[in-house]
Amino acid sequence: MRRSVVTTVIAIASAAVASPAAAQFASPFHVIPVVAKVAGSQGTDWRSDGSITNLSDRPVTVRMEFLREARNNAFTGSFSKSVNVAAGETRTIEDILGTYFPNEGNTKGMLLLMADDNGTDSQMLAVSTRTYNAANPNATYGQTVPSNFLGVLFGLGRSVMPGASWDSRFRTNVGVCNIGPAPVSVVIDVYRPNGSLVSSVTRTVESFSLRQWRLADLGVSSLSGGRVEVRLDDGAAGFDPCDPGSVPFLSSLLMTYFSKVDNATGDAEFGYGQLVWDEYANTCGSDPTDGCGSGGMTTLVGDALGLDLR
Repeated sequence: MRRSVVTTVIAIASAAVASPAAAQFASPFHVIPVVAKVAGSQGTDWRSDGSITNLSDRPVTVRMEFLREARNNAFTGSFSKSVNVAAGETRTIEDILGTYFPNEGNTKGMLLLMADDNGTDSQMLAVSTRTYNAANPNATYGQTVPSNFLGVLFGLGRSVMPGASWDSRFRTNVGVCNIGPAPVSVVIDVYRPNGSLVSSVTRTVESFSLRQWRLADLGVSSLSGGRVEVRLDDGAAGFDPCDPGSVPFLSSLLMTYFSKVDNATGDAEFGYGQLVWDEYANTCGSDPTDGCGSGGMTTLVGDALGLDLR
């Protein structure tokens, strides 16, 4: 019997909010915020490979689902593709989209992976991907895009990405991945190195989808070594997970990242947004009458799971 995807997501999210750690970890369920098979700027040609390690002592069927960027996707827990991985094996898949999702064409999006328990105990996976520029047939430039559930954002707080540039040397893209069943409104603020605000825009990310923007798309004409901050729009549905009249709190579960590309070589670096923890941990904790108690979102998620995470 296959485990509930939603239950697994909540459980992993609880681990994320119970501790301000900033590392990846093995689990039965993984989200890769972006995989690609797409032509990029300045002659780049992006594609993604993936590696899956089965850490259990029995074979596992790994289910996969690709959720295309910039459109409302529905996800009910069904996975359209699968790969078998032997006990202890590491399976590397070259060109994930071209191999398993060839009909998607020239695009990018989010990839979900889950180990099918087949009626047994949970089977643990370690997962990582590499997205690289394959325009040069003799060599590639790439960036590791690991699975990460310890950097999810919902409710209060900001996700901060330092080092953003848009100039003659570098171009930076900002991605926001919505792991929820409703569109989410986010505010994106871009700052100069001295802390002054360059641009502030509001954008919508569709359900179970990804949006990625160039800094130029966010109103930035020139920037060298600044920062980008992403936060939920506090006037939009789904902002307050404790509001009984809002959509369920998982509808505002976000993952943010940046990709910074060298204009001369096409080489790229990848990083996740870093949560401002003291703000984030206060989600639902400011008003004892809000139905979540005074323990912040740690209490909220713990109560949802029947656990004491205080």
